[in-house]
Amino acid sequence: GLTADGVHDHELWLVPADGAALVSLGVVKPGEVRSMAVPASVSRQLDAGAGLVLTREPIGGKPADAEAGPVVAQGAFNRV
Repeated sequence: GLTADGVHDHELWLVPADGAALVSLGVVKPGEVRSMAVPASVSRQLDAGAGLVLTREPIGGKPADAEAGPVVAQGAFNRV
């Protein structure tokens, strides 16, 4: 349900279960299907208690010297 507004991008983040800093998984483009290899350091953190958040950022993603933008969607991992 994302729509491009020409001013913002959306960035996907891993929220580690241990409370460590968010890990950027990249910018999400509306209407575009993307895949990526997940580094072992990230895949080890995809467990119960970890989460994902989607933030609204300036075009290109969060600037290095800024805090992440507002959360527009979130989810959590659960062991099944």
